[in-house]
Amino acid sequence: FVGSSNKTECKSMDLSWNKYIDKKLEFHDQLLLDTIRRDQDPVVREYMRLLALCHTVMVEEKESELVYQAASPDEEALVTAARNLGYVFLSRTQDTITISELGIQRTYKVLALLDFNSVRKRMSVLVQDPEGCIKLYTKGADSVILERLHGDQTNEGCTIKALDSFAAETLRTLCLAMKEVDKKEYALWSKKHHAASILLQGRAQELDKIYEEIEQNLKLLGATAIEDKLQDGVPETIHLLKRGDIKVWVLTGDKQETAVNIGFACQLLSEDMIILEESKISEILEPTWYSSNSLIGSSEALCNNSSFLPYQASGGHVKKALVVTGDFLEKIFHTEEEKKAKKMKGLLESLCFRTADTSKEHGNLIEKAFVELATTCQAVICCRVTPKQKALIVQMVKRHKNAISLAIGDGANDVNMIKTADIGVGISGQEGMQAVQCSDYALAQFRYLQRLLFVHGKWSYLRISKFLRYFFFKTFAGMMVQIWFAFYTGFTAQVSVNSPAPP
Repeated sequence: FVGSSNKTECKSMDLSWNKYIDKKLEFHDQLLLDTIRRDQDPVVREYMRLLALCHTVMVEEKESELVYQAASPDEEALVTAARNLGYVFLSRTQDTITISELGIQRTYKVLALLDFNSVRKRMSVLVQDPEGCIKLYTKGADSVILERLHGDQTNEGCTIKALDSFAAETLRTLCLAMKEVDKKEYALWSKKHHAASILLQGRAQELDKIYEEIEQNLKLLGATAIEDKLQDGVPETIHLLKRGDIKVWVLTGDKQETAVNIGFACQLLSEDMIILEESKISEILEPTWYSSNSLIGSSEALCNNSSFLPYQASGGHVKKALVVTGDFLEKIFHTEEEKKAKKMKGLLESLCFRTADTSKEHGNLIEKAFVELATTCQAVICCRVTPKQKALIVQMVKRHKNAISLAIGDGANDVNMIKTADIGVGISGQEGMQAVQCSDYALAQFRYLQRLLFVHGKWSYLRISKFLRYFFFKTFAGMMVQIWFAFYTGFTAQVSVNSPAPP
């Protein structure tokens, strides 16, 4: 929940040939600009087309200028970048997308739009160009794009190096890929897609399977990087939170390298911290991970584990930070094992066998051990997590720790987390207003959290304590009058104050 301003900047030369150029733009890469304008490299051409075609941005013209409206500021930044470099998104209808490619207007027929979601971590668009060629354009997280590439990719190595370099600079990255689709292959796939889209039950799951079929054997085009600037006062606010003995957990969908570097940028992490990664965490949690015979024995084994004791006993003497990914958290949440256990339990019950439901207890033991380890750390970073996992993390902490949880976020992917926490704080910004609408408190910037907690929070405690003292005094005074009056009336149950007469 680190605050960010979501403002992008391009790092001057003559761009007057592009009438759609942003007049405030500053661009310094003459080589890239010359390569795009020569229009001789097919990879660069398809890269720029992808930026102009693969999105859900809406456009309208105001005072002879194009105004883009997007659900995500990242999408708007990429489409704007393509416009400034000569590939201009002009209009969209239900079935077509019209763009200007270096001054030449072209209209593409949209055959299918493969939506983005937190599980797929990518989106695609299937289009037919004016020449009749069918192409699939895909953009998404590097972890899902790279594993769907065609075997022979000459530029994969340099792209991975660029991604690592971008992550080190705390930039948010995406991979871009495409492929040409044979008309016969598309005709067969289109029938399956239509059949899945009209299902009444399980439509989303079936569509994901159909999308998976066509998003294979892709050709890598390159990567993008967007700077998500920290808001003013974020490092100072986090420092105050840590001084107030408040545990700070960062839950983000960014890749691990980006998340860790953002942690250093906002002073959540420091150079003198020991960073516990997944391999070390697995070693510490091993007694609970694999023990299923005796839950009590496994709990004792965890407490006596030589790997766990130093971190549990060190307390605040050794600064530690914990870094995990969404895939690792799936094991902690025990979701896959629970699904298998439910299927097996149903099968055994159908065969008239009684089963003991130990999988849930075992999963709770693993969660408790993980929370105990995490709370000994000064910082926790969970990267590549989905909105559902963010909410599950909050639930896990509430279940195993007697503590008040506060969640703060600025986007639609933070809504579940904000609603699950005891206190939800939404930040209004360029990510939209969904987080604010679902929160208990709304802030304009992350740094205002320190005043909410340390000023208004303290005042609230003082007001409540004064109210409770008054409440006890009022109750005691009223009851003592009634008790003394009972002695005076000989315990006849006569009230000391008559009720008002009915109107």
